[in-house]
Amino acid sequence: MAGSVLINAVFGFLGFIVVFISAYTNNSFMTSMIRGFVAFVSFFLIAYLFRWMFHFIMRDSKGHTIQKTETSKREVDDDITSQLLQNENIDLEKIKRSIDPLSEEEAIIAARYIKEMLNQKE
Repeated sequence: MAGSVLINAVFGFLGFIVVFISAYTNNSFMTSMIRGFVAFVSFFLIAYLFRWMFHFIMRDSKGHTIQKTETSKREVDDDITSQLLQNENIDLEKIKRSIDPLSEEEAIIAARYIKEMLNQKE
């Protein structure tokens, strides 16, 4: 689930403080404490509900939680490329250089080459 119980406790405490201070101006100390406690429980449960909804929204279609990572797209591309090419005898540096943007002519040549390779496998 997104976050931790500490987030719930902080929201509950903030609710307690707001309700206690506003209730203490017109009520006795014990009445204000009871209302503050009710507010703590209410805000705690509301924070839990929002955390649960956020977790539910962040799931993918298979039920796995989607997580952000600190890696850049280039690092992920390099990792995937190196994993795919482990069994091949292809120079990884040559591939990294070829990932850079191509001119229109180079893109057409690459597209033709890929089409030829796909036709050979079928």
